[in-house]
Amino acid sequence: DRLKSWPFDDTLRRFDEFEDTLRDSLPESKVSTGAVSKVVEDLQRRSFFSSVPMLLLLAVMIVTVLFYMSMTASYLVQSRERDAGLLRSRGVGTVQLFRISFLEGLVLTAVAVAIAIGLSLAIVALAGKLPYFREMTGGEFMPIALSPTPFLVSAGAGLLCLVILVIPGALSALSAG
Repeated sequence: DRLKSWPFDDTLRRFDEFEDTLRDSLPESKVSTGAVSKVVEDLQRRSFFSSVPMLLLLAVMIVTVLFYMSMTASYLVQSRERDAGLLRSRGVGTVQLFRISFLEGLVLTAVAVAIAIGLSLAIVALAGKLPYFREMTGGEFMPIALSPTPFLVSAGAGLLCLVILVIPGALSALSAG
């Protein structure tokens, strides 16, 4: 069980150190952990190749989400051009239009970030009920360890969404003037 928890590189290093230590303490002995090292290297190679499809799927998902977000921002800008023109004709300045666009984007993003964290944790926990994970979880909820990573990822995605929503709106407000 302790061997399973070691990273691949650490496992190979420890086996090499084990061979060296035994050779130093018993100079006439012959020690070989080659078979175990070969198995570990094979597992390392398989682990890498099994992660490639997941990375490709993740990249396609990210590109798709960014594409749809940019389309949404484009439609939002087009729908707000008339509003920006009306506000400009009534004396609203560029800074005030930017502030309105920023506050609107901030509210939308803050609500989405707050919902996303709880929703993602709930979905991961519910994944334990799926037949694919049933052997691992015994049909119970998937255990969740709270760490800063989901909060940082959510904040980063929220910041990116805020930029995608605010920058086109601000540029539209500048062109309306």
